[in-house]
Amino acid sequence: MPDRNAASYNAMMSGFVKMGRVEEAKKVFEEMPRPNVVSYTVMIDGYMKMEGGSGVRRARALFDAMPNRNEVSWTVMISGLVENCLYEEAWEVFVRMPQKNVVAITAMITGFCKQGKIDEAWNLFQQISCRDRASWNIMITGKANV
Repeated sequence: MPDRNAASYNAMMSGFVKMGRVEEAKKVFEEMPRPNVVSYTVMIDGYMKMEGGSGVRRARALFDAMPNRNEVSWTVMISGLVENCLYEEAWEVFVRMPQKNVVAITAMITGFCKQGKIDEAWNLFQQISCRDRASWNIMITGKANV
């Protein structure tokens, strides 16, 4: 491709991540002249999906090094930590998130429910002004499993 831009690099990285080829995605990321928030977020998502703890550490280091973050990058980081059962670290990131969205809140509700902390989950659930099907399902499942 003679004229590459951020979108073309991000598409390649996303494709590699979806195929589980995170190291190839990393090579593309490192070749980018100016990675953007999407580029960083794709890599964080890829690292979070890697087997073992090294991916989570790599994702956290990259997240901490990001020059700019958006709601999606915050949410990917929080969701990845919850999926990897790192609930305290997820909470720490969640607390720092400037604008909390329903997906990030639902991820934290999931984490609290998995820990059996239904009161904490309920308190977060109450903060959602526009509850969606996912947040209701997580809360109902959490209460049912107590």
